[in-house]
Amino acid sequence: FLADLASSKEIVLPGGPTVGGRSVSVAVGMATELLDPNEPLHVRLEQRIRELGSAPGRLTMASVVRAGEGLGDALSGNRTLGREDRTVLGVLSLSVLALGAFAAIFPAAIGWVVAVTALWLGLATGLRALGQAARARAEERAAQEQIEAQERIGAELNESMRTDG
Repeated sequence: FLADLASSKEIVLPGGPTVGGRSVSVAVGMATELLDPNEPLHVRLEQRIRELGSAPGRLTMASVVRAGEGLGDALSGNRTLGREDRTVLGVLSLSVLALGAFAAIFPAAIGWVVAVTALWLGLATGLRALGQAARARAEERAAQEQIEAQERIGAELNESMRTDG
Protein backbone atom coordinates (compact mmCIF):
# COMPACT_ATOMS: atom_id res chain seq x y z
CA PHE A 1 0.00 0.00 0.00
CA LEU A 2 2.78 2.48 0.91
CA ALA A 3 4.70 1.74 -2.29
CA ASP A 4 1.51 2.30 -4.32
CA LEU A 5 0.79 5.54 -2.40
CA ALA A 6 4.33 6.84 -2.97
CA SER A 7 4.06 6.39 -6.74
CA SER A 8 0.54 7.87 -7.03
CA LYS A 9 -0.26 11.42 -8.18
CA GLU A 10 -3.12 13.67 -7.08
CA ILE A 11 -4.93 15.68 -9.71
CA VAL A 12 -6.16 19.07 -8.49
CA LEU A 13 -8.78 20.73 -10.67
CA PRO A 14 -8.73 24.53 -11.06
CA GLY A 15 -11.02 26.53 -8.81
CA GLY A 16 -10.29 24.56 -5.68
CA PRO A 17 -9.34 26.03 -2.32
CA THR A 18 -6.19 28.12 -2.09
CA VAL A 19 -4.01 29.31 0.76
CA GLY A 20 -1.55 32.11 0.08
CA GLY A 21 -2.09 31.78 -3.67
CA ARG A 22 -1.23 28.07 -3.68
CA SER A 23 -3.70 25.29 -4.44
CA VAL A 24 -4.51 23.18 -1.41
CA SER A 25 -5.67 19.58 -1.38
CA VAL A 26 -8.86 19.17 0.63
CA ALA A 27 -7.99 15.61 1.57
CA VAL A 28 -4.39 16.26 2.61
CA GLY A 29 -4.77 19.89 3.74
CA MET A 30 -1.46 21.03 2.29
CA ALA A 31 -0.20 22.77 -0.83
CA THR A 32 -0.07 20.65 -3.96
CA GLU A 33 2.05 22.96 -6.13
CA LEU A 34 5.73 22.49 -6.72
CA LEU A 35 7.88 24.79 -4.62
CA ASP A 36 10.44 25.27 -7.39
CA PRO A 37 9.31 28.06 -9.74
CA ASN A 38 8.94 27.22 -13.42
CA GLU A 39 9.69 30.71 -14.77
CA PRO A 40 13.01 32.52 -14.61
CA LEU A 41 13.50 35.32 -12.07
CA HIS A 42 12.98 38.23 -14.48
CA VAL A 43 9.63 36.81 -15.64
CA ARG A 44 8.44 36.35 -12.04
CA LEU A 45 9.53 39.91 -11.15
CA GLU A 46 7.66 41.38 -14.13
CA GLN A 47 4.57 39.41 -13.14
CA ARG A 48 4.82 40.67 -9.53
CA ILE A 49 5.15 44.27 -10.75
CA ARG A 50 2.01 43.88 -12.92
CA GLU A 51 0.09 42.44 -9.95
CA LEU A 52 0.98 45.34 -7.62
CA GLY A 53 -1.88 47.53 -8.84
CA SER A 54 -4.47 44.79 -8.43
CA ALA A 55 -3.68 43.74 -4.87
CA PRO A 56 -6.73 43.49 -2.59
CA GLY A 57 -7.07 46.29 -0.06
CA ARG A 58 -5.31 48.84 -2.26
CA LEU A 59 -7.08 51.90 -3.61
CA THR A 60 -6.75 51.89 -7.37
CA MET A 61 -8.30 54.05 -10.07
CA ALA A 62 -10.52 51.12 -11.09
CA SER A 63 -11.99 50.85 -7.57
CA VAL A 64 -12.65 54.61 -7.49
CA VAL A 65 -14.40 54.42 -10.87
CA ARG A 66 -16.50 51.43 -9.71
CA ALA A 67 -17.51 53.33 -6.57
CA GLY A 68 -18.41 56.38 -8.65
CA GLU A 69 -20.52 54.27 -10.99
CA GLY A 70 -22.31 52.68 -8.03
CA LEU A 71 -23.06 56.10 -6.51
CA GLY A 72 -24.19 57.39 -9.91
CA ASP A 73 -26.54 54.43 -10.34
CA ALA A 74 -27.97 55.03 -6.88
CA LEU A 75 -28.45 58.75 -7.49
CA SER A 76 -30.19 58.10 -10.80
CA GLY A 77 -32.50 55.57 -9.14
CA ASN A 78 -31.15 52.49 -10.94
CA ARG A 79 -29.95 50.84 -7.72
CA THR A 80 -31.31 50.73 -4.19
CA LEU A 81 -28.83 51.84 -1.55
CA GLY A 82 -27.92 49.75 1.46
CA ARG A 83 -27.71 51.14 5.01
CA GLU A 84 -24.02 52.08 4.76
CA ASP A 85 -24.48 53.61 1.32
CA ARG A 86 -27.39 55.73 2.57
CA THR A 87 -25.20 56.96 5.42
CA VAL A 88 -22.41 57.91 3.02
CA LEU A 89 -24.91 59.68 0.76
CA GLY A 90 -26.36 61.60 3.73
CA VAL A 91 -22.91 62.68 4.95
CA LEU A 92 -21.95 63.67 1.41
CA SER A 93 -25.10 65.77 1.05
CA LEU A 94 -24.49 67.52 4.39
CA SER A 95 -20.87 68.21 3.42
CA VAL A 96 -21.87 69.67 0.09
CA LEU A 97 -24.60 71.76 1.76
CA ALA A 98 -22.00 73.10 4.21
CA LEU A 99 -19.67 73.94 1.33
CA GLY A 100 -22.54 75.69 -0.44
CA ALA A 101 -23.39 77.71 2.68
CA PHE A 102 -19.74 78.69 3.10
CA ALA A 103 -19.60 79.74 -0.52
CA ALA A 104 -22.78 81.81 -0.12
CA ILE A 105 -21.39 83.58 2.97
CA PHE A 106 -18.04 84.31 1.30
CA PRO A 107 -18.92 84.80 -2.37
CA ALA A 108 -15.79 86.78 -3.15
CA ALA A 109 -13.55 83.94 -2.00
CA ILE A 110 -15.29 81.12 -3.77
CA GLY A 111 -17.88 82.59 -6.11
CA TRP A 112 -21.59 82.41 -6.68
CA VAL A 113 -21.28 79.72 -9.30
CA VAL A 114 -19.72 77.34 -6.80
CA ALA A 115 -22.36 78.31 -4.21
CA VAL A 116 -25.30 77.63 -6.49
CA THR A 117 -23.78 74.40 -7.82
CA ALA A 118 -22.93 73.08 -4.35
CA LEU A 119 -26.35 73.98 -2.92
CA TRP A 120 -28.08 72.33 -5.88
CA LEU A 121 -25.94 69.19 -5.59
CA GLY A 122 -26.40 69.04 -1.81
CA LEU A 123 -30.16 69.47 -2.12
CA ALA A 124 -30.38 66.82 -4.85
CA THR A 125 -28.31 64.25 -2.92
CA GLY A 126 -30.13 65.05 0.32
CA LEU A 127 -33.54 64.53 -1.27
CA ARG A 128 -32.31 61.30 -2.85
CA ALA A 129 -31.00 60.10 0.53
CA LEU A 130 -34.35 60.86 2.16
CA GLY A 131 -36.19 59.06 -0.65
CA GLN A 132 -33.94 56.03 -0.39
CA ALA A 133 -34.40 55.92 3.38
CA ALA A 134 -38.19 56.15 3.03
CA ARG A 135 -38.19 53.39 0.42
CA ALA A 136 -36.04 51.17 2.65
CA ARG A 137 -38.36 51.75 5.64
CA ALA A 138 -41.41 50.93 3.50
CA GLU A 139 -39.77 47.70 2.30
CA GLU A 140 -38.89 46.75 5.88
CA ARG A 141 -42.49 47.44 7.02
CA ALA A 142 -43.89 45.36 4.16
CA ALA A 143 -41.56 42.48 5.00
CA GLN A 144 -42.50 42.68 8.70
CA GLU A 145 -46.22 42.72 7.83
CA GLN A 146 -45.75 39.68 5.62
CA ILE A 147 -43.97 37.82 8.43
CA GLU A 148 -46.73 38.74 10.88
CA ALA A 149 -49.40 37.57 8.41
CA GLN A 150 -47.61 34.25 7.95
CA GLU A 151 -47.36 33.84 11.72
CA ARG A 152 -51.12 34.53 12.08
CA ILE A 153 -51.93 31.97 9.40
CA GLY A 154 -49.67 29.42 11.11
CA ALA A 155 -51.33 30.07 14.47
CA GLU A 156 -54.79 29.71 12.90
CA LEU A 157 -53.79 26.42 11.28
CA ASN A 158 -52.42 25.11 14.57
CA GLU A 159 -55.64 26.14 16.35
CA SER A 160 -57.84 24.50 13.71
CA MET A 161 -55.78 21.31 13.88
CA ARG A 162 -56.22 21.20 17.68
CA THR A 163 -59.98 21.65 17.47
CA ASP A 164 -60.32 19.07 14.63
CA GLY A 165 -58.08 16.47 16.34
